[in-house]
Amino acid sequence: MFRTAFRRSCLSLVLACIAVGGTGLVLAPSMARAASLDKFIAAPEPIPAPPVSFTDGDGKMLGFGDFRGKVVLVNFWATWCGPCIEEMPALAKLDEALGGPDFVVVAISIDRGGAAVTRPFLDKLGAGRLATYVDATGKSAAAFKTPGLPTSVIIDREGQVRGKLLGPADWSGETAHMLIKGYIDAPRSAGP
Repeated sequence: MFRTAFRRSCLSLVLACIAVGGTGLVLAPSMARAASLDKFIAAPEPIPAPPVSFTDGDGKMLGFGDFRGKVVLVNFWATWCGPCIEEMPALAKLDEALGGPDFVVVAISIDRGGAAVTRPFLDKLGAGRLATYVDATGKSAAAFKTPGLPTSVIIDREGQVRGKLLGPADWSGETAHMLIKGYIDAPRSAGP
């Protein structure tokens, strides 16, 4: 039933994209590349998120178990990554629009300078709404088999990886909202 609903959502998404394309909408050249989420690869079968750890802005160790019950958009990024910088404000807008008890953006910086570097950087970009998460070792990105930055991963409420997107995306648009809402609205498993 979920797959049927998800396919219908995807079809609606495609039709909406076609409709918007005919309106003469013009995007900045760099965001035109990133605007579509057509690079999103849904996992054929949900798999458990790797047991990784990272720190928050206060240095507290966290893992994805700390977000159990929420849909999580994990984004691996760095301050020196041009496409990452471009998409951070869109991630903040997504978190502002949908963040709460059902959804959170967890943008994990792999900068070696830690929160002292990333927090002011996010504020300067206008993405200050995003919480500070850091893995200076890069081990969390490696555990997710991240081939480059930025890479985004969707983890469902049960801690299962549901899909991945390599490269930047416009996470602030309706297409992204529909994708995330599809996972938020998905029936919960009857597990323990």
